[in-house]
Amino acid sequence: MEKISIVIPALNEEKTIAKIINEFKKSKYVSEIIVVDNNSSDNTAKISKENNAKVVFCKDIGFGYALKKGILKASNRLIFKIDADIRNPNKEWVENLYNNMILEESSLVKTYWDNKEDSMPVTNLVAKPLIQYNYPELKYIKMPLSGIYLFDKSLLNIEHMQNTFALDLDILISIKRLGYKVSQVYLGTVYDTLKPVLNYINMSYELISFIDYKKKFDKSILLFLAHPDDAEIWCGGLISKYSLNNNRVNILIATSDKKRKHESLKTKKLFPNIELYFMDNNELTNFYNKENIDFLYNLIMKVQPNILITHHKDDIHIDHKICFDIVSSALLKMKRLHLPDKLLMSNSYFQQNHSVFNPNIYIDITDFMDMKLKLIENFESQDVEYWKNMVTKIDSLNGLKSSVKFAEAYEEYQFYTINRAKIAL
Repeated sequence: MEKISIVIPALNEEKTIAKIINEFKKSKYVSEIIVVDNNSSDNTAKISKENNAKVVFCKDIGFGYALKKGILKASNRLIFKIDADIRNPNKEWVENLYNNMILEESSLVKTYWDNKEDSMPVTNLVAKPLIQYNYPELKYIKMPLSGIYLFDKSLLNIEHMQNTFALDLDILISIKRLGYKVSQVYLGTVYDTLKPVLNYINMSYELISFIDYKKKFDKSILLFLAHPDDAEIWCGGLISKYSLNNNRVNILIATSDKKRKHESLKTKKLFPNIELYFMDNNELTNFYNKENIDFLYNLIMKVQPNILITHHKDDIHIDHKICFDIVSSALLKMKRLHLPDKLLMSNSYFQQNHSVFNPNIYIDITDFMDMKLKLIENFESQDVEYWKNMVTKIDSLNGLKSSVKFAEAYEEYQFYTINRAKIAL
């Protein structure tokens, strides 16, 4: 039986906090209870300490800040989150959710309940319509804003998630979008404290703003590149940006040896939501063959990427150029409905030669440049300082062209204009 951390973000909840702490202390599943005091002006922190809860102080005002801090401080992988205003807590909730997680093989167990005192206006008038319109695969969730749930924090980049009331929804959508299962459990009747109308207005605004932001990253990405460090050098900012926003990034590497393959796998330690695939071809050999074309074709059909990224079709490095040829051959076998929305060709050695590389997409990676450089540092068998200096100069130049500090450049290839080969009768 795996132990669970209870995380309770709290702001002026002295009336209910002791009851919640003492109820969940009875559970054999619980090894720690963390109360995150978000600048309370009452005795919330004092009462929590007196009842042997671990108290963490969060100076940044906001539900998301407090919850994130509690999750990050928790020593267990499994987090049971509950609001601090629940008036009838029940230790059996932890056991019920844990058993459901094991039975359903879920990564997140949401809850729903009845409360005749609360019409749940934000849930029913804002959250549910937003979910149904933007994430129909989650419309089966009866209470998307439920503040009582159990989840596996190791699957998410918690630090980069929402700092607002929308964090509960961010956890739900992120886990589902990463391909993990979400189940739900009915709790019966649950009583919480009703909020002032002004709070509901602010909550609604935060949810709408969050969905608008989240949709920008709702893309599945597949990179097919020649060597173990190519993804990090040419696309490390994009990888960091989408991975830290809890999106699935798939990387297929055409050539590798044992040492460089091991270096590539270090990327997964930084970003658990990256999937790495290897063709295991030898360096500098002709790997343009039916077996590799079929390998890529099957992977595209499996992950259904919105964006497919590979090397430039006219790259001066033969391994790079062959990657594009394999991509072209795989895409030509596909029906249009299975094609990615975009095929992007990544930067390469000849960036300054605009007769060859003509970028028409720039991705702002200013906030992710440090992470990109960390990814490059994984490849100790290469000249790390050379590549770090090179990408810093190139991405800085791309930033000047696109009015940001650092950017990666890509050239979109209109593959749907390719004439499909006709088979002679």
